[in-house]
Amino acid sequence: MKRKGAPRKSLSIEERRARTERVRARQERMVAKMPAPGEGLPTRSIVLHIGAHKTASSFVQTVLKGHSVELAKRGVSVVHRSHLQASSLQDALIAIGKGASLKPSQVISATQDFHAMLSRRKSHVLFSSEDLLHRIRDLGFFANAGKALEFIKSLAGPIQVSVVLYTRSQADYIESVFMQFMHLGRDFTFDEFVEKLDGNDFSW
Repeated sequence: MKRKGAPRKSLSIEERRARTERVRARQERMVAKMPAPGEGLPTRSIVLHIGAHKTASSFVQTVLKGHSVELAKRGVSVVHRSHLQASSLQDALIAIGKGASLKPSQVISATQDFHAMLSRRKSHVLFSSEDLLHRIRDLGFFANAGKALEFIKSLAGPIQVSVVLYTRSQADYIESVFMQFMHLGRDFTFDEFVEKLDGNDFSW
């Protein structure tokens, strides 16, 4: 017979506030101990290949993997999509893209991820992931991407940051995204899909 544990004591409002203050103070101490942006990293430049989706990003990534040795000889390291998908850095960037404000804990985790990704790499680092700032299932087209990129620049400090974004004609892009949604099992017609889109998102 499974024994029941002792019931948890409910905290008073004062106790909850004190606990929240302790957590906040601990996070602030962690932030204060973090290195300055770009400090101690061998990186001189960063290139962000951010997609867009449905613009042959997978092909680009396959080519990069196939030429990793040649790139390394030229001082270039690649951070691939598979590495970024499980990272706090990408989670933070996507949250910013959705208009959210990051918690101190998210900033700390994203910063630690960023430094870890760069610390053991070459002087030039290429990040390649069409999901880095925006997931296709979230619709839209890189909403708040500017703010997400500013966050990366704040982490990079003096390191030069460049962005590569491929596009295609709006009609082809929208049709291709719709077909991807069908593969994902979404249940709506093309007309219903178009109604969900904001025309300002496709003004390139």
